[in-house]
Amino acid sequence: AIGSAMVAHGAMVLGTSAVETGQQVQSLISSAKKESEMKSYEDARRQGKIGEAIHMDDGTVSDADLMEIATKQRIDIKKPAPTLLNPLKRQAKNISDNIRRTTSETRFLIDLVNLSPDEKITFIQQLKELGTDMSRVVFCNE
Repeated sequence: AIGSAMVAHGAMVLGTSAVETGQQVQSLISSAKKESEMKSYEDARRQGKIGEAIHMDDGTVSDADLMEIATKQRIDIKKPAPTLLNPLKRQAKNISDNIRRTTSETRFLIDLVNLSPDEKITFIQQLKELGTDMSRVVFCNE
Protein backbone atom coordinates (compact mmCIF):
# COMPACT_ATOMS: atom_id res chain seq x y z
CA ALA A 1 0.00 0.00 0.00
CA ILE A 2 1.18 3.52 -0.72
CA GLY A 3 0.95 4.77 2.80
CA SER A 4 -0.85 3.45 5.82
CA ALA A 5 -3.51 5.35 7.72
CA MET A 6 -3.58 5.65 11.51
CA VAL A 7 -5.93 7.50 13.80
CA ALA A 8 -4.17 9.60 16.43
CA HIS A 9 -6.19 11.82 18.76
CA GLY A 10 -9.16 11.78 16.42
CA ALA A 11 -7.18 12.84 13.31
CA MET A 12 -6.17 10.61 10.46
CA VAL A 13 -2.43 10.50 9.96
CA LEU A 14 -0.83 9.01 6.86
CA GLY A 15 2.41 7.16 7.28
CA THR A 16 4.68 6.28 4.39
CA SER A 17 7.64 3.94 4.57
CA ALA A 18 11.02 4.86 3.13
CA VAL A 19 10.54 2.25 0.39
CA GLU A 20 7.14 3.68 -0.54
CA THR A 21 8.55 7.22 -0.53
CA GLY A 22 11.39 6.08 -2.81
CA GLN A 23 8.87 4.50 -5.18
CA GLN A 24 6.80 7.69 -5.21
CA VAL A 25 9.85 9.83 -5.99
CA GLN A 26 10.91 7.42 -8.77
CA SER A 27 7.40 7.57 -10.19
CA LEU A 28 7.47 11.39 -10.21
CA ILE A 29 10.88 11.40 -11.91
CA SER A 30 9.69 8.87 -14.48
CA SER A 31 6.56 10.93 -15.15
CA ALA A 32 8.59 14.14 -15.59
CA LYS A 33 11.00 12.32 -17.92
CA LYS A 34 8.10 11.04 -20.06
CA GLU A 35 6.63 14.56 -20.25
CA SER A 36 10.01 15.95 -21.30
CA GLU A 37 10.38 13.21 -23.94
CA MET A 38 6.92 13.91 -25.31
CA LYS A 39 7.75 17.63 -25.58
CA SER A 40 10.89 16.73 -27.55
CA TYR A 41 8.84 14.40 -29.77
CA GLU A 42 6.22 17.09 -30.42
CA ASP A 43 8.94 19.63 -31.27
CA ALA A 44 10.62 17.17 -33.67
CA ARG A 45 7.29 16.37 -35.34
CA ARG A 46 6.49 20.07 -35.75
CA GLN A 47 9.95 20.62 -37.24
CA GLY A 48 9.49 17.70 -39.69
CA LYS A 49 12.35 15.69 -38.18
CA ILE A 50 10.48 12.44 -37.42
CA GLY A 51 7.17 10.84 -38.32
CA GLU A 52 4.28 9.85 -36.13
CA ALA A 53 5.38 7.62 -33.29
CA ILE A 54 4.01 5.74 -30.32
CA HIS A 55 5.48 5.72 -26.84
CA MET A 56 7.23 2.45 -26.04
CA ASP A 57 7.09 0.71 -22.72
CA ASP A 58 7.70 -2.81 -23.94
CA GLY A 59 9.45 -4.08 -20.82
CA THR A 60 12.64 -4.93 -22.71
CA VAL A 61 16.14 -3.70 -21.94
CA SER A 62 15.85 -1.31 -24.87
CA ASP A 63 16.34 2.32 -23.96
CA ALA A 64 14.15 3.39 -26.86
CA ASP A 65 11.40 5.80 -25.90
CA LEU A 66 9.32 5.77 -29.09
CA MET A 67 8.66 3.69 -32.18
CA GLU A 68 8.09 5.52 -35.43
CA ILE A 69 4.93 4.03 -36.92
CA ALA A 70 5.82 4.22 -40.64
CA THR A 71 9.41 2.92 -40.36
CA LYS A 72 9.05 0.76 -37.21
CA GLN A 73 12.34 2.33 -36.07
CA ARG A 74 12.97 2.75 -32.40
CA ILE A 75 13.77 6.29 -31.27
CA ASP A 76 15.77 7.08 -28.16
CA ILE A 77 15.41 10.67 -26.98
CA LYS A 78 18.38 12.49 -25.47
CA LYS A 79 18.25 15.99 -24.05
CA PRO A 80 21.72 17.23 -23.06
CA ALA A 81 21.85 19.90 -20.37
CA PRO A 82 25.27 20.79 -18.96
CA THR A 83 25.76 20.89 -15.20
CA LEU A 84 28.83 21.15 -12.99
CA LEU A 85 28.64 17.44 -12.17
CA ASN A 86 27.80 16.35 -15.71
CA PRO A 87 29.52 18.65 -18.22
CA LEU A 88 28.53 18.73 -21.87
CA LYS A 89 31.69 16.92 -23.00
CA ARG A 90 30.84 13.94 -20.75
CA GLN A 91 27.26 13.91 -22.03
CA ALA A 92 28.49 13.89 -25.63
CA LYS A 93 30.73 10.89 -24.84
CA ASN A 94 27.93 9.04 -23.06
CA ILE A 95 25.50 9.60 -25.92
CA SER A 96 28.12 8.61 -28.49
CA ASP A 97 28.86 5.42 -26.53
CA ASN A 98 25.14 4.68 -26.30
CA ILE A 99 24.74 5.06 -30.06
CA ARG A 100 27.66 2.69 -30.60
CA ARG A 101 26.15 0.10 -28.20
CA THR A 102 22.71 -0.05 -29.81
CA THR A 103 21.65 -1.73 -33.02
CA SER A 104 21.11 0.22 -36.21
CA GLU A 105 17.32 -0.08 -35.76
CA THR A 106 17.52 2.65 -33.11
CA ARG A 107 17.75 6.31 -34.09
CA PHE A 108 18.55 9.04 -31.62
CA LEU A 109 16.52 12.22 -31.34
CA ILE A 110 18.77 14.74 -29.63
CA ASP A 111 16.86 17.76 -28.40
CA LEU A 112 19.22 20.73 -28.11
CA VAL A 113 16.67 23.01 -26.43
CA ASN A 114 18.72 23.30 -23.20
CA LEU A 115 21.91 24.45 -24.94
CA SER A 116 23.09 27.92 -25.89
CA PRO A 117 23.97 28.54 -29.56
CA ASP A 118 27.70 28.05 -28.83
CA GLU A 119 27.04 24.89 -26.80
CA LYS A 120 24.98 23.45 -29.67
CA ILE A 121 27.89 23.88 -32.10
CA THR A 122 30.38 22.45 -29.59
CA PHE A 123 28.16 19.48 -28.72
CA ILE A 124 27.57 18.48 -32.35
CA GLN A 125 31.30 18.86 -33.09
CA GLN A 126 32.17 16.68 -30.07
CA LEU A 127 29.82 13.94 -31.29
CA LYS A 128 31.51 14.00 -34.70
CA GLU A 129 35.02 13.97 -33.19
CA LEU A 130 34.05 10.91 -31.12
CA GLY A 131 33.26 9.03 -34.34
CA THR A 132 29.51 8.95 -33.73
CA ASP A 133 27.43 7.46 -36.55
CA MET A 134 25.65 10.72 -37.37
CA SER A 135 23.34 8.96 -39.84
CA ARG A 136 21.48 7.64 -36.78
CA VAL A 137 21.11 11.08 -35.17
CA VAL A 138 18.30 13.57 -35.66
CA PHE A 139 18.52 16.97 -33.93
CA CYS A 140 15.64 19.18 -32.97
CA ASN A 141 15.58 22.69 -31.57
CA GLU A 142 18.96 23.37 -33.09
